[in-house]
Amino acid sequence: MIAFAVRASALGYAAIQPSLTAISREMDWAAYTAGASWGRTSTNIIMPLLKPAIASCFVIMFVSIFNDYDPAVFLVTSGTEVIGLTMLQQWTAGFAGPVAALGVIQMVITATVIAIGYFLFGARTHA
Repeated sequence: MIAFAVRASALGYAAIQPSLTAISREMDWAAYTAGASWGRTSTNIIMPLLKPAIASCFVIMFVSIFNDYDPAVFLVTSGTEVIGLTMLQQWTAGFAGPVAALGVIQMVITATVIAIGYFLFGARTHA
């Protein structure tokens, strides 16, 4: 899991970096001037602003890790196969049926995670 997380960390940072740069240093100074500590500033100002970016980062990293098989090619042992590598092995063995079934399962899981991420952290409408 560490290899997958390290491989997807650049993608996760690319998803969160624009939100990090949009937060101005003046917000920290204003909170400090009002008497807020570093922890209170982080929990009451910075984290609510970063919440959508962090959520999208987790969804993007999950989809990337779930659909990746490259690190598993080098790290696989019996009993630790991942779905992408299993699909690749089945395809090279000439079994199209199990590959199609695993592909459908992979699409359903990916769509479910994206839908959950959208409903929890997605676009909000305000009347």
